[in-house]
Amino acid sequence: MKIKSLCIWLLCVISVQTFSQQAILQTSIPISKGTYSSVELIQNIQRSSGIQFSYKSKLLLEHEKKVSVSSLVLQDILLAITDGNDMDFVVINGVVVIKTKKEIQKIIQKTYNANPSAQIEYVKKIQEKKVVEPEYIILSGKIKQAVSGELVSGALVIIDSLNIQIQSNEYGFFSCKIPQGSHVLRVVHPSNYMHEISIETNKQNFVEIETTSKQTELTSAKAAVQVPSLSNKTILHEVKLQPTMKIPQSISLQDPLKEMGKVPGIQFINDLSSNVLVRGGTTYQNLVLIDDAPLFNPTHLFGLYSTCIPYSVKDVTIYKGDAPAQFGGRVSSVIDIRLREANEQNIGGYIEYSPVVTTVALETPIVKQKAALVGYIRKSNLRWLMKDNAGKALYSFYDAQLKFHMHTAKRHHVYYSFYSGNDVYNVSAQKLDEFGITWGNIAHAVRWNYIISPRVFSNLTLYSGTYNYYLYVPHNTIDYWNSHIISNGIKQDFTIFAGVDNTVRFGFELSGMQSDPGNLHYSDSSAVISQLYTNPVALGMAVLYASHELKVLQKVSLVYGLRVPMSRNNGPAVQYVFEQSAVTDTLTFSENQTYNPRIHIEPKFQLQYSHTPYVMFYCKGMQTTQFVHGLSNSETNITSLDIWMPTTVNLHPQKSRLYSVGFNYTGFAPTIMIQSELYYKRMLYQWYPNDHARMLLNPFIEGQMIDTRVINKGIETMIQHKGEKLSTWLSYTYTQSKRLFNNQSISTAADRPHDISIGTSWKLVPKIMLEIEWNYMSGLLQTIPNAYYTANGIQVPYYESKYNSRLPSYHTLDVSAQFHLYKQVQSPWKHIITLQIYNVYARKNAFSYTYNKIEENNEYVIPTNVSTNAQYISTMLYAGTVIPMISYAIKFK
Repeated sequence: MKIKSLCIWLLCVISVQTFSQQAILQTSIPISKGTYSSVELIQNIQRSSGIQFSYKSKLLLEHEKKVSVSSLVLQDILLAITDGNDMDFVVINGVVVIKTKKEIQKIIQKTYNANPSAQIEYVKKIQEKKVVEPEYIILSGKIKQAVSGELVSGALVIIDSLNIQIQSNEYGFFSCKIPQGSHVLRVVHPSNYMHEISIETNKQNFVEIETTSKQTELTSAKAAVQVPSLSNKTILHEVKLQPTMKIPQSISLQDPLKEMGKVPGIQFINDLSSNVLVRGGTTYQNLVLIDDAPLFNPTHLFGLYSTCIPYSVKDVTIYKGDAPAQFGGRVSSVIDIRLREANEQNIGGYIEYSPVVTTVALETPIVKQKAALVGYIRKSNLRWLMKDNAGKALYSFYDAQLKFHMHTAKRHHVYYSFYSGNDVYNVSAQKLDEFGITWGNIAHAVRWNYIISPRVFSNLTLYSGTYNYYLYVPHNTIDYWNSHIISNGIKQDFTIFAGVDNTVRFGFELSGMQSDPGNLHYSDSSAVISQLYTNPVALGMAVLYASHELKVLQKVSLVYGLRVPMSRNNGPAVQYVFEQSAVTDTLTFSENQTYNPRIHIEPKFQLQYSHTPYVMFYCKGMQTTQFVHGLSNSETNITSLDIWMPTTVNLHPQKSRLYSVGFNYTGFAPTIMIQSELYYKRMLYQWYPNDHARMLLNPFIEGQMIDTRVINKGIETMIQHKGEKLSTWLSYTYTQSKRLFNNQSISTAADRPHDISIGTSWKLVPKIMLEIEWNYMSGLLQTIPNAYYTANGIQVPYYESKYNSRLPSYHTLDVSAQFHLYKQVQSPWKHIITLQIYNVYARKNAFSYTYNKIEENNEYVIPTNVSTNAQYISTMLYAGTVIPMISYAIKFK
């Protein structure tokens, strides 16, 4: 019965799509009867009905006349406009095209395979629904940059004569069904790539389009940060399609992850931090992918820098809990980072120096126009700022990246990506193995693109991600304490381009995860001083997913999907059973034994209604599951002490249910965009440590985690103007986040009601750009003592509840300027100087307050360690006041 109902529904959808054009001419237009000019009449029809037109204003002005409207049926109005002149009309893909009779005649011939006399009877055939089906072919191809050979994702391929607009996928591939004949393809891209090509489709069904760029180096200096629209596409405002939050490119020294702070719904602890809080979530609830390989900690210097080397990043796409079916595993967001590909034509490089970091990049073709390799190294320069008495750096970090690509034929493309990053903090100012901490990521990804047919695209990915955290402690018999997590997997993805507005995507993923929550490692096993041991946890997963994007009516589009993750733990393992934090039983599983099987259903849908060409409304609903947990008593994770643990018998997978409604508005000027969205998110199984939980060296840590719920709701708004010389934006987020447990409701760290970003970028002259940005955030929640009592002569604070106070509001004004010191854009050597002033008006933004203070000799003393003398420290910690920064870069090719 269900199959029969589904078939009937599909037939209805097909019928609606088949006859939607025919119904347009019979539409009754809600305008007043009377006399209008031709241009005025068509504009009134567009505004009042939302029907789209394609015409040249010059043609209408040449045949301008007064039209008396007595019938409000669109067909009668168009006949009145075109009667007695050289104009005619036809409906193509839901758009009314008005051209000369000769041009319309050619369109009818190519589209409906008719003879020249058929145009006289065209209206009659539409009424009788006797349209002759055209002969179609499948046009597919790839888009790449002409200079470097790098594939271009997110580009629009436009065929104006057919009113067709399709977008290339993340690997530059596109496919569509068009009538046979000659066509002109126009390619545009958010980074201003422009290209036109004429093709004969009965002779050429696969094309490789090499784009040229009219952009200057000023606009290409930074990778674009994108937030997908309803259809998970990056849509260009210039062509007046449904808009997306295309963030203005920054010229500041901030890296791509920090650029996400301009996106409503994405918050940072402060604007010096790269730790991301998305719609009330924590940093552990963000899935960060670098060329499809996972990164578990994407920050350096306790969050001050991200692991993204700016010059290496092609684009960053953010899904704020509404990721498509092919992504999953985190309940807050997916941050998809794509790295640049090497130049297939020429050897080139990039060197950048600043007081904080030095970056070196080199790219070279291996086989010209076939294979190329690019590598990046970034290392900190912090010795002048943090050093010991011997002049050695107390803190350092590095990043190393490598990307290789090769295409052996039009249908095959192979990629290999590698990333390694590490931080070292020498706490004792002595040797690292005496006392210090270090942490780092290693990631690999191998991808194989295969064009199975003009309509079917395949991508196979093998990936691996490893994260290690080491704590070196000062004891003669202990080497270090280590916590780590390893994730390996294989993913097969298929995309079927069934039509211009009809795309099916499906696939599967197999993965394994192994975690050690943290143990001591001894150089001498006979000198063990502690028997405490936390048990490693292994998890295997299989995921099936599918999604379908289609246009069901002229103004209605739908994206729906389903993701089915299945998991089970693998032995050998020891699991404890708890009752009120006390161990009541011990479960032992042997090697190769599986246990704790789980299966979850994650439905997803997105519905869009285009009210007019300028106004679009949408609603979303979806469920997401997370199978790995971050164990920490800090929601902000400032310390970088990361302990990861997969789902176990006691720790159920986290769940998130997200619902949202919103609208997009693009004015008659395509440079203006307004977007607003209201959301409600309910998260279940949010594991939270109880009071006085011990997070390190605790084999019973699972029994000290409390099952809580988190409710997040808010509104996000962005207003943006993008011009050739001057661009501005205003972003505002209102967020409320509450944690519910034991009949209590407390705020979470992400409960920062107001977040505002206002900025402008101005191209003063062709080689100088200025950017000004003001950021405001509500103060971070903090736990302060409600009272003090004295025990054994020591003052002890008493805390009634967590997050019972809020720091003062956080706001800064930042200014950046970039200078390009070369004569021509084509110059082989390019010199770039970037200046930045952070916190221009020297605001002392509080990072934390201390309250257990005693005043002695007009100084505040905190007895942080009763066994030593009291330390004299400030009662308010802040990141700094005015911070100037300068960097110099040189590019060569």
